[in-house]
This record gives sequence, C-alpha cells and structure tokens, in this order.
Amino acid sequence: MISNSLKTSALALFFVVSGMPRSAAALTYRHLEKGLDYATLETAGSAKLHLLKVDLKLFKIKVLDARDFKVSALSVKKLAEKNQALVAINANFFDRDSRPLGLVLQEGRLKNPPKKISWWAGLLLKNASAKIEKIFDPAAPLPYQNAVQAGPRLVVAGRTPKLKEEVSAKSAVGIDRQGKVVFIASEGRIEINRLAALLAKKEQDGGVGLRDALNLDGGSSTQLFARAGNLDLWISGFSDVPIALGVVRK
Repeated sequence: MISNSLKTSALALFFVVSGMPRSAAALTYRHLEKGLDYATLETAGSAKLHLLKVDLKLFKIKVLDARDFKVSALSVKKLAEKNQALVAINANFFDRDSRPLGLVLQEGRLKNPPKKISWWAGLLLKNASAKIEKIFDPAAPLPYQNAVQAGPRLVVAGRTPKLKEEVSAKSAVGIDRQGKVVFIASEGRIEINRLAALLAKKEQDGGVGLRDALNLDGGSSTQLFARAGNLDLWISGFSDVPIALGVVRK
C-alpha cells in the first residue's frame, strides 16, 4: 500500500517535472468589520497585491481633493486622515503642477470635466452602486455623486483587453460580480497585462474575480492607506497626489 504522504510527494514531483501549474489556492479575505474586508495576493513575480473590498450598502466611497485644504497635493494617508476615511487610494493622473487630469466629481459638484482620451474611463458612484464606463460628455457624470477618471480599463465585463506591455507599481479599482468595490494596490512592480489577468480570474482559481476594473495612476503615485479593524496598512509611494478615493462610514 502506498501512503498518502508518498502519493502527495509523487504528485508534486509530477507537476514540477511536467511543467504543469498546480492549482492556485482560492483567494480568501480577512474580515475587518461588517462590509469591509482585506486580502493579499502573491504574484508570480516580486509584487504583492493588497485588496480592500467595500460593501456600498454600508460604506460610502467619496472623492478626496487636496484643494479642499488649500494645497495642490497631499499624501493619500493625510487625505484620509483629514476626511476621516478608513481606507483611501490614489486616483487621477495629474500634471507637473499637481493639477488633476480628467473627471473629478465630488458630492455632486463637477470640479473637473471628463477628458476625451479614448483609453480612459470613469468610476461613477451613486448611493450603493458603482460602475466603470467610458465618459466624455461633461453633462454625463452630473447624475452621480462622486466620480474620477483614469485608464486604461483592465477588465471589461469579465474579459481582459490586450494592453501595451508596461511594468510599474500599480493602483486600480474594480467591481466584483456582487457589486462590491475593490481597491487594489501593488507592493512592487507588476506588468499591466499580468495584473489584468489576476483581477479577472475567478476567486476560486486564485484570482480576484472582478467584473470590471480600471487602472488608476501608478508608479510613484501608487498609495493605499487603511486603518480599520485590526489592520493598519500604509503603502506610501513617493509622490503626493491631488485626488484620492476614500471609504467613509455612512
């Protein structure tokens, strides 16, 4: 009789010799408080993804704007603390003078109109719903409460578009099949198509299981802050930013 441990060792050796991938472990989130969950995902390279999942029935995602505090840019951590946000992530691209580029809609007030760039899209938030779609008409975001614009789209209706190869630290925001919003930030550099594939891949197969996802400003701007439950997380980046998305209690 062959022991179970010997069978397991033989199976592992088969995967190594054959080059076939072993099945990835399902992604599991750690509960921080009702409606807010956290997970990490190791990638094949050196990057580690940090994921914050938000239930919009219990929390609100709002635009945080450094200009509200008479400055052009702040760290995401400072923006979160000044707005009593439990979680925050950087959002829009910006120019050399820290002026945000593209759509900025804050509590129904249009502070920046959408920019007509073909590969950009908007994250549009209203009450307990969120969606990601292309938006160019200045009047189009007005029915919503909060919105930002960046790009490219990483996942569209569960599928990944082919993107120009690019490697850097990444920030992103996504929506899962239950309508929950997920903030994503990489600790380390990751190729953009690899990131998109992980975000679209089903949770039970070791992915994030997103229906839609949008790339945010990355590289030195990538920042994620969270202080909720027993989690105290700060991915600091190197650049202050003008705009962030923050999670606050309703």
